Amino acid sequence: FNINSSNNYVISNAVRTPGNDIANPGFESGGNIAGGEEGWFGPPQATIVDDSANARNGNNSLQVTANATTASIFAGTFYEVKPGDSMYFSGYVKNSAGANGEAGIQMTWFDKDRNPISVSNSFTGLPGTAYTPKVLNEVAPAGAAFVRVAATVRSSATTGTFYFYDFYMPKS
Repeated sequence: FNINSSNNYVISNAVRTPGNDIANPGFESGGNIAGGEEGWFGPPQATIVDDSANARNGNNSLQVTANATTASIFAGTFYEVKPGDSMYFSGYVKNSAGANGEAGIQMTWFDKDRNPISVSNSFTGLPGTAYTPKVLNEVAPAGAAFVRVAATVRSSATTGTFYFYDFYMPKS
């Protein structure tokens, strides 16, 4: 890594998926969510687990336990944007049997000082026990200078486990 701490820039030499700006998109590199390892940050109810039965491909997935609070697990990077830029973000989500509530993906838009100005999301009820694709194809709003993408379990989810996999955001 090369780090510019005064401007919050990090140049990573980590393994990347060609054409994908998301680091560790299928969670195969493992990591600790609470510690921000391997490019993802979030609350303690989120973990990267070695569980091939619940991975879409490979061995690992992001697992989030519902607890009636909104849990957003962010890909660690703020991406620079300009108002009017087109942004595409997708991922897969499923839930355990007996789960309730909503889960999906979101893009949070920030101004030049990294204050949130709006959110775009793809939540459409309970995802189901088979992986379901979630897609956002959005335009950066007026005043946007950065966007951050996340897997999110909503506060309407009070029981069950949600699994996320295969995130994609192409380089533009």
